Amino acid sequence: RVLRILIADDSPDNQLLFQIYLKKTPHHVVIVNDGVEAVAQVKNEEFDLLLTDIEMPNMDGYAATRAIRHLEQEEGRPPLTIIALSAHAGIEKKGESLAAGCDGHLLPNPARNSPCRMPFNPLRCSLDRSRCPTTTLNMRSR
Repeated sequence: RVLRILIADDSPDNQLLFQIYLKKTPHHVVIVNDGVEAVAQVKNEEFDLLLTDIEMPNMDGYAATRAIRHLEQEEGRPPLTIIALSAHAGIEKKGESLAAGCDGHLLPNPARNSPCRMPFNPLRCSLDRSRCPTTTLNMRSR
């Protein structure tokens, strides 16, 4: 199945790494620079997966997630799978991500290391949440 993937990350280097990593896949990828742009894209297009950095200018990943969850409730939309990406390994960051409404928190941000070293496949998570290792990604139940 071809997925529609939205990536929100303010780092041009990370954006390029995601493009390279996903280039040979059949998936449709849209990359935005911050949470404001992510929320605008979600309002206008349907996505299967959002990978969002949690620290971005204008609107961070947490605020964007809360805005998207609010939009879903208001409009009766099905929930978008949202995975927070972070370089922070602290347990409190995972808790903050889940509390903001993210489905999971990936440590560390895969683009900051290498997309080839991703410890799990986030594309599978959007299709089947049971395939996401809980040691790598804490999924919130819906």
